[in-house]
Amino acid sequence: RKLFAQEKFLAGADYGITQMIFDVEKYAEFMDMMSSLGIHKPILPGVRILKSQKQAVTMTERFGCSVPAWYRNALPKELDKTLDDKNLIEPFLELLGQFRKAGAPSRKGSQPGSAKVLLASPGAHD
Repeated sequence: RKLFAQEKFLAGADYGITQMIFDVEKYAEFMDMMSSLGIHKPILPGVRILKSQKQAVTMTERFGCSVPAWYRNALPKELDKTLDDKNLIEPFLELLGQFRKAGAPSRKGSQPGSAKVLLASPGAHD
């Protein structure tokens, strides 16, 4: 069965955005798989800033998004509105750096603007 993402690129998508993902290794595996299918277009990881360890656990339990232990542990246990955003942004920037090392395009390098877009699931390999 063809991959949803492959079908979208073959239909003319210029770039892709994954569903929510925090696991850099799964993203790298997905990118390798897309490359083996002849897809060499930018695919942005769908990431967001997490605000607490509790939220990270919810991402895993409710949405099936594994969150690396180092990232989860860098977050406050519960949402604390008195914390400086720096406490949330620094671990997020580290995560982004790991995605970049795994081949994620930078915003500067990919200007989606008017390009056709797709949503691909890194976990949907069949």
